[in-house]
Amino acid sequence: MSPRTRRLPTWFEGSFHIAAAAAIAVIIGLSLGARLWASYVGLFALALLGMGGVERAWRALSARRPPRGRDRFRVVQGGRLDRDELEDDRPRWLH
Repeated sequence: MSPRTRRLPTWFEGSFHIAAAAAIAVIIGLSLGARLWASYVGLFALALLGMGGVERAWRALSARRPPRGRDRFRVVQGGRLDRDELEDDRPRWLH
């Protein structure tokens, strides 16, 4: 039996980001002493855009990268043949 994995609804992650951005905007707004609601909306928008940028950068870092140095050394099976090897009846690995 395979272990059960908990599947969350797709809207849960988005609502969590919105709630976190609102909390960040309120905390920064109160610490700066903002009095107008427009400043809170601006802080909310900046927090939401900042979180989106962090998420995009996180995905770019975690993207699968090709391993380094594998293109330098390749095994070529067979290699080059000389004319005398073609005329000889013995297998190549016995030369």
